[in-house]
Amino acid sequence: MQTKCPHCDKGIQAGAIVCPHCGSYVVQMEERKRRWHLFAIPLAGIALVGGILFYMDMKEQEVLERRQAMLEADRPVDRTVSRQHQQDELERQRKEALRNQIQAEKSRRLAKRQANEAWRALPTKEKQEVLAAELAELRGRIKSLKESASADDTGDFHDWLTKLETRIAAADTFIDAEQFDSARGLISGAMEELDSVLGKDETSDDAAAATGEAADEGGAEEVATP
Repeated sequence: MQTKCPHCDKGIQAGAIVCPHCGSYVVQMEERKRRWHLFAIPLAGIALVGGILFYMDMKEQEVLERRQAMLEADRPVDRTVSRQHQQDELERQRKEALRNQIQAEKSRRLAKRQANEAWRALPTKEKQEVLAAELAELRGRIKSLKESASADDTGDFHDWLTKLETRIAAADTFIDAEQFDSARGLISGAMEELDSVLGKDETSDDAAAATGEAADEGGAEEVATP
């Protein structure tokens, strides 16, 4: 009876130790194949048992977490502890808002410093063009506001805008004398003052509107109440 050599695939006698064609050991190869099967089966069994144990542990942990959640839900709420939690949360929010304000102020100062450095690096002609554009924009805003103020018959606001317009007229003199920093400071200050006044007016209008809405709701409740 013949079989094939596992190395050269030629016919050899069954039970031969060495292949007469290629000279390789036949018995050693067959023993290695049998040895691999002996190790594969126990390893597969170990892996299967380990997977089952891991799955059971995960299910047990899930059941424990579910029971803990049910106990927490059934536990009566302590009002003192709840109030303390609310106070702690408010304090945390206050500190967070304070940190945000500090960070915003740092960012504002950094942006202002960078803008000043970029301003100093500009040549004279570009500084004149930038200041002229800012001054024209400011005068346009003042003119528009004066027209709307005249339409609303708000004399005090109209007079304040006239004084502001008179004050910024000195910026032309500063620009002609190449006193650019003075002109820039005057224009920037006027813009900030204008924005501040307009912001206060908008806040007052919003507050008045909110008060009116609250009064309307209160009146509606009184009418609905027998």
